[in-house]
Amino acid sequence: MSGLKVSPVLFFVFIGIFFSGSVEIRCQEGSQIMNTINVLKTGRDIDRKNAADQLGDMGEKAKAAVPALAAALQNRVNFVRWSAADALGKIGPSAKDAVPALCSVLKGEDIALKKRAVFALGEIGLDVEKSVLAMADLLKGGSAALQKRVIDTLAKFGTASKGVIPALTTALKHQDPFVRWNASRALGDMGVAAISAIPFLI
Repeated sequence: MSGLKVSPVLFFVFIGIFFSGSVEIRCQEGSQIMNTINVLKTGRDIDRKNAADQLGDMGEKAKAAVPALAAALQNRVNFVRWSAADALGKIGPSAKDAVPALCSVLKGEDIALKKRAVFALGEIGLDVEKSVLAMADLLKGGSAALQKRVIDTLAKFGTASKGVIPALTTALKHQDPFVRWNASRALGDMGVAAISAIPFLI
């Protein structure tokens, strides 16, 4: 029995259909993202929150939304700010341009936003020096839960920044034993890279 033969014309028809379908899907996704960004900018508060959540669920595909999400970190409504920070973390490294905005909110009073911003900075994982500098100040006092999040993120950065080990070493002097324990654990996990912290661990 002879093998199935496909004419060159039919083959290229199939190829054309396949690629035209792919282009159409990408166009639909792009349109959806732009519409969602518009809602994030101009919608009601609850709609803005939902828009940020939707953009976060799209992950890296929603990188065009990074400027709008960074701006939403300053929204007057807390749950909009929280969802914007969460979304930036889900977008990951493609949200690098939002690092300055995320570092800026660490100076504010919204503890829940700070925790989300720290997590987002860890997920983005770029501009580490700037992130570490902003987070180090949070280890000087305040919420122990927030400081644990900072320590976990600093440990995640590891030796990617020369500021990580000094920041964790400073946390060893914290008045809260919970913070001290987490800092010592993080330094221990870093192994020989954290040898300079040994005098503070004894």
